[in-house]
Amino acid sequence: MAAIPYKAVNWADNEPLFSSKLNQMANNEQWLYENTPRMLYTAYNQRRSEGIKIASGILMCNPAPSGVQQHVVRFGSFFSDACTPVVVTGLMHNGEVRITFGVRGIGKQYIGNDGFELLGGVMDWLKPDVVDYLGDISDQDCYSRFSDGRTNEFLNQIKNVEVTGTLPIVVEQEALSREFYQKTRQMLPDAEIFVALGNHDIRIFDYADKKMPALLEHITPEALWDFGNLGIPYIYYNDLPKKRYGDIHVHHGLAISKHSGESVKADIETFGVSLVRGHSHRMGAFFKTYELRNETLRGYEIGHNTDITSSGMAYSNSHNWQPGFAVATIENGTYPHIQLINISPEYTCVVDGRIFKG
Repeated sequence: MAAIPYKAVNWADNEPLFSSKLNQMANNEQWLYENTPRMLYTAYNQRRSEGIKIASGILMCNPAPSGVQQHVVRFGSFFSDACTPVVVTGLMHNGEVRITFGVRGIGKQYIGNDGFELLGGVMDWLKPDVVDYLGDISDQDCYSRFSDGRTNEFLNQIKNVEVTGTLPIVVEQEALSREFYQKTRQMLPDAEIFVALGNHDIRIFDYADKKMPALLEHITPEALWDFGNLGIPYIYYNDLPKKRYGDIHVHHGLAISKHSGESVKADIETFGVSLVRGHSHRMGAFFKTYELRNETLRGYEIGHNTDITSSGMAYSNSHNWQPGFAVATIENGTYPHIQLINISPEYTCVVDGRIFKG
C-alpha cells in the first residue's frame, strides 16, 4: 500500500501515545522508503546499488573565439583511488554543437604523496643546481598493453568522443605530471633539470601509433609535459643512457631483477658505463673495478616513490621495494659522489645530517 504524503509528527512532554500519531510515524517511514532516490551503477563491468557516491557542480565557460576551451574539475579526495566515476554533463546552451570533456583519472598516477612532499622539502632546502628525474612520473595504465581490450583501455573509456576531440583529453590526462614538472621549475628556476623518460611515460606514444595514428604527430613530450617552455631536455626510454657529469650516465633502466643492485649490474654490463637508474623500485649499488685501466664502473638503483597500497601497484602482492632517492656532490664539476637516501616507513630521511619529514 502506497504511503500518504509525509507529515511531521511532534510530541509534547508527557503526552499520551495516540494511535493516530503512531500510524503517521509508520506512514512517514514508508513514505521515505518509497521516495528516497536510488541508483544502480552498471559501468565498467560492475553492478551495484550500494556504496554509490554522487558529486555535482557547475562549470561556467565564457565564450572563446576559437570555440575550444579546456577546464579542469577537481574532485579532491571525494572518490577513492580505484574508483571509476561516471561523468555526465547537464544541459548545454542552444548554440553549442558539441561539448567534449576529459576526465582526469583515466591516466592515473600512483605516486606516494608523503614521499613527494618529503622530496620537495629536501629540494627546497638543498636548492640543487641539477635535478634528474629518472622516469615513470606518469603511469598511463589506460594505454598499457595490459589494458588492451578491457574497460580500462583509453578508447573504451571515451567511446562517444570523436577523433577530433580526443587530443585535448590525451593532454589533460597528463595534467598532474605536467604540474609536477612545473612545480619543480617554480621551486628551482635556475636549476638544470633533466628527464629520462620511463617505459610507462612512453606508453601513450606506442598506443597512439597503434590506435590513434592521426594524432601521433601532435602527441609529444612538449605537448604533454610542457618541457619546451620549462627548459627541460630529455631522452626517450629506448635511447641510450645519457652522460651527465664525470663518468655518470642516467637512464630509466632496462633490466629487472628481484634482488637489489642486480638490475643496475646487468645494465652496466650491457652498456659498459657508470649508471644511475630507476625502474626496479629497489635501492642498491654495484661496483666493478678494472685495475689495469684504473677504472671503477659504478651503478645505483635509487628506489621508488610509489604508493604501494594503490590499485596500480596491486600487480604484485609482495613489494620487495625500497622508497628513496639519491643526492650527489659533484667534486670540481667532474666527479659525482653519490649517496642513496632511504625513506623510512614513517616518511623520514636524513640528508647531510638533517632530518626531513614527509
